[in-house]
Amino acid sequence: QLTHQARPGSSQPVSTCELKMDDLRLLHRWIQRCHDYQLNQFRPFYVAGYKVGWIRPEDLPLFEQSPALFTVESERVTLRNELSSPKERSARLDAVLRKWRDQGHITGWRDEHYLISNDEGIPLFSVERSATALLGVLNLGVHLNGFVKRTDGIWLWMARRARDRPRYPGKLDQMVAGGMTAYQSPQQVMKRECREEAGVSMILAETLKSVGLVTLCHHNSKGQLRREILYTYDLELPETFQPCNQDGEVEEFRLMPIAEVVRLVAETDEIKTNCNLVVLDFLVRHGVLHADQAHYAELVEGLRRSPTPA
Repeated sequence: QLTHQARPGSSQPVSTCELKMDDLRLLHRWIQRCHDYQLNQFRPFYVAGYKVGWIRPEDLPLFEQSPALFTVESERVTLRNELSSPKERSARLDAVLRKWRDQGHITGWRDEHYLISNDEGIPLFSVERSATALLGVLNLGVHLNGFVKRTDGIWLWMARRARDRPRYPGKLDQMVAGGMTAYQSPQQVMKRECREEAGVSMILAETLKSVGLVTLCHHNSKGQLRREILYTYDLELPETFQPCNQDGEVEEFRLMPIAEVVRLVAETDEIKTNCNLVVLDFLVRHGVLHADQAHYAELVEGLRRSPTPA
């Protein structure tokens, strides 16, 4: 059973209460779940000499059926080196991915493209969002913590995803979140998503703060490798603010005391998987979790592990 207590001598109100030491183990389960993977027999995926992904063995026959685009070897899969520009690589890859979609190998097609770059940030190609796990390439996203400071503590706005969403329908999410569209900056995407998902005005969106990132590397339901970097933002909101969804992707918004959010993370699976890490990062930065608690260091370290397997 999760219990809360204020730190001795603390003037914090009850809704910003802190967990007893043993409770961090309940929160740490999300670190373990979001960094849990086995790469036995996975093949690294190379583009222009750079290792950019990992392909599960069950998917290798697909790549073997397209020798004009992929070279499949015992130790790696390579996008043909004669494709020398990001534009050419993207176009050729998109054509094959659409064929695989029509054959039922890719589901939840979004018509949204993510940019894949090398370690120096140089663009290599763009790829349909729903195909990123098939290739094991890195997903980039932006997540916003919309919060209110009241006399009784910190309250956090959470969004419940629409029931018709292809992934995690009905789960709780950050107030605003979205994937990184190709050739746009995190700040640009965040401001656009603020408007579309929660009706945040341009003036209010100018006050959002970039506060860091969290990472994930784990298997999806198909056993493919899902790798993520989520850029995180904080936006302090007035008590009078009411989010209003504009794009149909949110069923409802709920303003929740921070202790209730902690309970949901610790005791339930009601919050979308990667959003739990964003909440944990918020709890660390706002002092709800602190260094006096057991397992604090492991939890903080786990929020920013490399999303790239060794």
